[in-house]
Amino acid sequence: MFYAVTLLFLLLWGPYVVASYLRVLVRPGAVPQAYLTASVWLTFAQAGINPVVCFLFNRELRDCFRAQFPCCQSPQATQATLPCDLKGIGL
Repeated sequence: MFYAVTLLFLLLWGPYVVASYLRVLVRPGAVPQAYLTASVWLTFAQAGINPVVCFLFNRELRDCFRAQFPCCQSPQATQATLPCDLKGIGL
């Protein structure tokens, strides 16, 4: 999970960092406005994608989520088979 989050962070923040350095080191008009706008939106997307990636890769978090919503449990699963300790995962 750590590698996936780090890779996504670098991929989604990379264009913004490049644009920022170009604006400072080359000249302010060197970066097209469309590229700058897209790179800013990619940084916003990273903030939205990060919790989804953490949820997909963390089995304990998924099990805890399922335990809180009975509609997400399979018929044979019960609360006893899906322990959920919110303090154990930092919530």
